[in-house]
Amino acid sequence: MERRIRKSIGLDLKNIARGDRGYRPFRWKISQLLSDTSAISNLNSFLRKKLLFLKPDEAFTALELSKKDFLFLCQLNKTDRSAVSYLDLLCDYVEYNIDMYRDIDEFDKLLSTAVLSGGLDTDIASEFSGESRGRSQCVFVMKAYCALFGSNNEDISQYFGAGMYADWLRQRLLYPLSYYFTAEPDSDHFDFFLKQLFADTDILNAEREVIQTLIDDNHVISASASHTFYLALLVHPYDAVILVARFYEAVLASCAAPSPEEVRLLSKLAGTTRNSRLNAIVDHVSGASIATEIDGTSAVFSTLGLTSETAEFYRAVFSLEAGSGPQISRPLLETLYRLRFEKYPDIADFHELSSWTTRYSFSTAGRVLRVFMTSLYMWPRQNLVTEFFDLFTQIALFGALTSWTATSPRGYAFLRHTHACGRLVNSVQEIDGLIEKQVAVIAATGRRWIKVFHWGQRRNEAEFRFNEWFEAIRVNIPLFGTQRYLSGIDWTTLDTIIDTYRIKPFLKNRDAIFVLMLRQSEERRHDSAILRFAMRPWAEQFPRVDVFADALAVEYGAASIVFLRRFLTADEILHLNLENNFTAAISERMNALEALVKKFKFSEDTITGQELEKEQKAVISVLSLMSVNANQFEINWDTIKNEALSATADIYKAYIPLSKKYNSLDIISQAQTKFSHYFSNKQSASYLARNNETYIAQMAFQAIEVFFSNPAHGIESVLAIRIRHDNIRREFDRSLEAARLAFNLRLPVKNAMFAMYREVVSLTVRDWVRRYMHTGRNSPETALFNFVPSQADLDAFIKGFAQTNSQEDLIDAVIEWIRSRLDVFLGEAQELLSGELVHNLKSVIEAASADARSTRSPSDVLAAERVALQAINKTAVELREWFKSPAHARDKSISFAELLLAVEGRFEQEVQNDEIAFPRLSQQFQGVEVLPQNIRNLFVAMSELTLNAVKYGSGNKTRLRIKPIKSSGKMLVLFSSPRRGDDDAEWTIEGRPSGSYTEGIFNSGNTGLEKVAFLAASVIGEPSLIKIYKRRKAFHILLPVGTCA
Repeated sequence: MERRIRKSIGLDLKNIARGDRGYRPFRWKISQLLSDTSAISNLNSFLRKKLLFLKPDEAFTALELSKKDFLFLCQLNKTDRSAVSYLDLLCDYVEYNIDMYRDIDEFDKLLSTAVLSGGLDTDIASEFSGESRGRSQCVFVMKAYCALFGSNNEDISQYFGAGMYADWLRQRLLYPLSYYFTAEPDSDHFDFFLKQLFADTDILNAEREVIQTLIDDNHVISASASHTFYLALLVHPYDAVILVARFYEAVLASCAAPSPEEVRLLSKLAGTTRNSRLNAIVDHVSGASIATEIDGTSAVFSTLGLTSETAEFYRAVFSLEAGSGPQISRPLLETLYRLRFEKYPDIADFHELSSWTTRYSFSTAGRVLRVFMTSLYMWPRQNLVTEFFDLFTQIALFGALTSWTATSPRGYAFLRHTHACGRLVNSVQEIDGLIEKQVAVIAATGRRWIKVFHWGQRRNEAEFRFNEWFEAIRVNIPLFGTQRYLSGIDWTTLDTIIDTYRIKPFLKNRDAIFVLMLRQSEERRHDSAILRFAMRPWAEQFPRVDVFADALAVEYGAASIVFLRRFLTADEILHLNLENNFTAAISERMNALEALVKKFKFSEDTITGQELEKEQKAVISVLSLMSVNANQFEINWDTIKNEALSATADIYKAYIPLSKKYNSLDIISQAQTKFSHYFSNKQSASYLARNNETYIAQMAFQAIEVFFSNPAHGIESVLAIRIRHDNIRREFDRSLEAARLAFNLRLPVKNAMFAMYREVVSLTVRDWVRRYMHTGRNSPETALFNFVPSQADLDAFIKGFAQTNSQEDLIDAVIEWIRSRLDVFLGEAQELLSGELVHNLKSVIEAASADARSTRSPSDVLAAERVALQAINKTAVELREWFKSPAHARDKSISFAELLLAVEGRFEQEVQNDEIAFPRLSQQFQGVEVLPQNIRNLFVAMSELTLNAVKYGSGNKTRLRIKPIKSSGKMLVLFSSPRRGDDDAEWTIEGRPSGSYTEGIFNSGNTGLEKVAFLAASVIGEPSLIKIYKRRKAFHILLPVGTCA
């Protein structure tokens, strides 16, 4: 019975082959037949050729894929039963069409020679004129055209518009292809892009895998052999060979091995094509000895048409021993030279070479450039399979396992793996010793220093000696505040330590904390929990952030500046209990940062003058925002617009060329796709749009993200700083305190009653704020400020943009939408404030009064309750003004009273503990405003004076007095506080203004009063004297503040 079935299958295949229509029309039927591994054994060479030969005089159309193909691919991806049969057919397919393969192989050599020679002087364009139908169907040729002419929209439109291409290629493949060569994304970003285009279904996942495999040669193929080979039989013979090579390189990189039958067929295919990649695969799986050389990089360059000088250049570039090499005046080669022989890469050079590498990744030249980037740790580290894939590429290119390869990412692990496969003549220890001797005598100059360092850490990593590893990293890898370079560290090693030992290895280990900070800075990580947990025991030893910053400076030197910039944000300072409120955290963090800059000076490695000024401006913005009594939702819309334009510039730049291609080609642009967007406030939504509209959607979303995240005017900042930061609760608390002071009732009863009211009111207000004053990050069910657009909103953005194609018009439309929604939400907030909150406050006050009647006089309780409710109602009416957003931003001045409120916020804990009492300013301060450039100076000066008052206070509650004095047309402030001692004294301290606040950091003295003198001089813009008076039990300081308004 089984024999009859096999005979029937063989007969079916013979009949198909005899039909003279070739393989493609019957591929689905053949796929079903090939599940029997002996199915094609009955086909003789004549029938095989009839089935697979592409006749020159007949039309050949590659990639005629349909939904049925992807159904088959889904099934084939689950099994490899037919892999050998498919590979057998592929061998014949390439053999019978070998001329087509060789044609493109020669084209690759021509193109790669031109690229690696440092320019494209060769007339590559002529290769595309009058090309044969078969060549035009080659994916390699399509990618070459896009790489060379992808920025010329008319050329690319004409090229793909004139050729006879499959419908699937036009409608599904061409858009991602255009995107890839326009945006030049890395594999992760391209994968994300494709996931935005194709919904998560089995068929579309199969289609997405096919597209990514065909376009992105850096993508490590993860599909099954049958899946890959099915696709290979539908493309040009050259593309088919490359797919087979990439598949088996991925197999070897994952430390697997093909079957003996597959090895036999691979050997046959390698013999037919003489392809170096296939030869390297066959050598590996057959256990052929691999040459181990100190420097041996001539293999690939000898096959190309490079000049002897250029070949010598590349031998030097890929030589661990070379401290320099020939300098050739060609842009690409000059970039390569600098990246190889300078210690740290220039950012412009890095981006330029990354662009070349991505654009020509499909060619031999692109593979050479890729291993240059990966072997010098220029790119983020990848998983073992991807890095082994790159190491196999090096061996295939260079023809040997060299010291350059061994010192590349995972080179030592690859060395041991290759030895385990029986391919090394020498032992690992012998090769290790040879490389160690080579490393010992070379100077770790140029970029090779990082290879030498990581080679030196091979045993620490392999044997998990993490304390030695931490120490070596700290000694050798600098912590920069700017993205100067990547450290090359495999951060999965750190993750393994954390998963295995948790936080213990990091506690009290300064080296380990440094490594965590290095990762935090390098990866721009948002989650700093591990670093915080590691640092907490150390931070707990210090009372304030400035003292802790001094300890960081002693331990880490100038790198302590990076700790403050990249980790010790105001939120982290509060988490570590280094300050007790937000105002103190932001102001004292800035003071600590300035003190460190004064100690270590400006540097490109840690912080520049411009970067410090940006930090200072952010603090000034926050201080001014925290002091506004009305219109809390005052937003500078020009700032939001300008930042949104900047944030969407790259997306718009990528959209423009693709939009023109859409107008010329009927590709996938009109196909609708479902995609999701995850906003920075942890909300997400799903949308439907045409593929040519996804860029518009991303620009709109990015503008909304700016409104979420702007540190001064973003909605998250507004809600956190102006609303959630205890401000509303404090207003009710002040109102109750004022009512208590004015209320005529027996003092013990009055104090007890109002203390009880303040407690229940505070809890109720905090609960109300927590419930509504969010964008969705917390309490998503009740968050009031929801700025996630609906499908209808997105459709409106897209429709408006389609009329003008203007980036600015789109941003204006999004901002107008934001403003209209904000007005609605603010109206709702006012109603919730007057309705729900006032009702809840009335209820808790009445409940507290009811409890008090059991121990207090009912008439006293009733009187206190009436006064408290009046205060609550009055405050609620006033607070309605907070929930307004004026059409035009005011100037940035604030009143002196508002400045003092900010200073009081800085000492919130001391005020609550009854250690400090700030005065209520007299009417003389009415109308006195502080100009924007003076806000920070006066805030710091007043804070310093408050600290001085506490330091020299009498030991009891420090009551401050502030009085304005006008003298000779100038404004002075008399700042008074109690002190210990009866002696009298007077003296003056001179302060001189600096060109900028930053300059003043270096020029001002070290004592608090010297700093105050400098700040006062900076405010009035001329040298000034502050006068200090010691009097019996009192301390007075006369501070000139010039014309503040």
